Amino acid sequence: LNTNVEALYIQNFEKGMHDEQLALLTHQVLKKKKIWALNIGENFRITHHAWGKFLDQLPETSVSFLYVSEHHLKGTKLKDLMRDAIRENRSKLGQRDVDVIKQITNMWYNPKTPEQLLVSRKRRQEQERLRELEREREKERVKKMKGKLKLKKIKGKKKKKKKMSLNRRYICTLADLVQKNYLDEEAVLEMKYKDITYKARMNSSQIIDGEKSFASLSAWAVSCIRLTFPDRQAVDGWKCVRYKGRLLEAIRKEYLNNL
Repeated sequence: LNTNVEALYIQNFEKGMHDEQLALLTHQVLKKKKIWALNIGENFRITHHAWGKFLDQLPETSVSFLYVSEHHLKGTKLKDLMRDAIRENRSKLGQRDVDVIKQITNMWYNPKTPEQLLVSRKRRQEQERLRELEREREKERVKKMKGKLKLKKIKGKKKKKKKMSLNRRYICTLADLVQKNYLDEEAVLEMKYKDITYKARMNSSQIIDGEKSFASLSAWAVSCIRLTFPDRQAVDGWKCVRYKGRLLEAIRKEYLNNL
C-alpha cells in the first residue's frame, strides 16, 4: 500500500503498458489519492478509447500535474480535456512539501514552490499591466487617426481609398495563414536572438518547443529571450519570428493586402 510516494514516472514503458495496465493503475493506485504528479508519456500501445476512460476517472484522483505524449493524442481533444481536469484538481490540491515540489519536472505544467508562485504571480500582474497600458495607447492612437481623417473630410480634401481598416491587422491569426496556405500545418518557425537560433513547430494554433507548448508567437518568443534575459517582460512575436526566412509580420501583411 502506497503511503509516501507522491510522484510517479512510468514513461517509455511501452511493452508493459497497455489499456488493461492503465485501467489498473487508475483504479488501484491513482484513486487512492496519494499520487498527485504523473508522467506516463511515450506509451504508444494505449488506445484513444483507454485514454478517454482515464480522462473520465481523473476527477476521482489527486493527479494535478500530468504528462501524456501529445503526438499520441493527435486528432483528438483529449489533451485539452485532460489539462482542464488536472487544473480543476490543482485548485483542490493544497500546498505540498517543498522538497518534493523541487524534484517534479517534465510535466505539462511543473509545480512551483510558494516563493516561485509569488514571483510568477507578480510577473503575470506586471505583464497584464503592460498589456493594459498598450491597449490604452492603441485606443488613443486609433482615436487620433480617426480625428485626422474626420478633419480632412471636413476640409474637403480627397480621401484615398484604403483596403486595410485601422484595426484590420489584428484580425489575422496563425490559423488564418495556415488556411490560406501561407504556412504549413506543422511549419517550423525560427527566431534568432543574440546569435542563438531557436526553433519550434506549429501544431494547430499552438507553438510546440520540445515538451512545452505556447498559445501565441509572443509567448514562445519571450520564453526564448528569457533564457538570456530572465527579466524580459514582453516581445512582439510577429516582428521577430521567421518562417522560411521571412518575418511573420511580412507574411501577415501580404495576407491582409490580398483580402
